[in-house]
Parts: sequence; structure tokens; C-alpha cells
Amino acid sequence: MNANVKENIISVATLLFAEKGLEGASVRDIAKKAKVNVAMISYYFCKKENLYMACIENFAQHKIELMKDILQPVTTKEDFKLRLQLFLQSMISTYTKDAPVLKILMREMQHERKGVTDKLLKKINPFFFMLRDFFQSAIDAKVLKSSCEADHVTFIFLGALSHPCDAEIAMKKTLGYTMHDVSFQKKYSEQLMNLFLNGVLNEKD
Repeated sequence: MNANVKENIISVATLLFAEKGLEGASVRDIAKKAKVNVAMISYYFCKKENLYMACIENFAQHKIELMKDILQPVTTKEDFKLRLQLFLQSMISTYTKDAPVLKILMREMQHERKGVTDKLLKKINPFFFMLRDFFQSAIDAKVLKSSCEADHVTFIFLGALSHPCDAEIAMKKTLGYTMHDVSFQKKYSEQLMNLFLNGVLNEKD
């Protein structure tokens, strides 16, 4: 098995799936752009749906391994702020490095499809639970307000991060920039950190 060939197929397929969706991107198109024989895709992935999931898994595995080091339990506000900032920086960079995968995920999260949605969630749920456990550790340590609920805080934070990607076209037409603009990335991350921390940090102790 040639790892380089397989990775190239996944890379090309990710771009086409992001552009055309699972149904719109044909195996023949993927093979042509990847400059491989159609039989090679069958050899490595058996069917198109498996290749589709491999594109997501490739992203999820890398991101989850990275988050394991960042999202460690916290006991102090300083540690919480530092780790949340590192997490935010990693996610912001994803908009430019992994934009096609994000587009696939956004599309799938909006439409439940039998045999696809459950498999996708199985791949990315560990990421959600790691962030939730991180917030829960901060609640338990009284770093965050006792009124905070880890599940809700996680959805709110991820929602604020994902919205600029989900509304990219509208943001470009209305404001003239997107998350791909470095200056906007910096300003957006600063604003998000300030607003979020002001809302959840326990300032009583």
C-alpha cells in the first residue's frame, strides 16, 4: 500500500466533496484530478462513501491528537485562559488549512442522512467531549461561574467559532472579509475571548 498515493486521493477528494458534495463528486472525477486509475480508489476505499468518511477521519484524528495536549483539566484562571487561547488559535488556523473539511462538516450537520450522519458524529464527537470536559474541569475548580453548564458553554463557544465559516458568503458580501483574512482572524479571536471570558469567568474568588 502506497501511503502517498492514498493521501493524495484523500486530499483531492476532500476538495471535490467540499465543492460538489457526496453525490455530486464522482469517483471518476476524483481519480482524474488525483491522476490515478479508478481502480486505485476501489482498491484503497472499496466505495465512494468510505472515501468520504476517510476525508473526515483524516482531519478528525489529527485535530483530536492536537487537542489532547491543549485541553487538559485546569485549576487556575491563568491556565484556563492560556489553554482556551491555544485552542482558539488552533481552530482559527483550521479555517485556512482545513477549510474544505469544515465545509463538508457544516453541510452534513445541517442535513441528517441515513448511514452518513451517525458515522460522521462518531468521528468528531470525541472532539466535542474533550472541550466539554475541559469546561467542566474549570467549573469544578470554580474558575468558571457555578451557573455555567458545560454542555451549553461548549455549544456556545463552538457556535461562535463556526458561524463565520458557515456564513462566509454573506460575511464577504456584507463586510468585505472572511475568516481567511489574517487581520480579521486576529480581531475576531480577541473579541471572542473578551466577550466569552467576561461571561463565564468566576470573579468572586
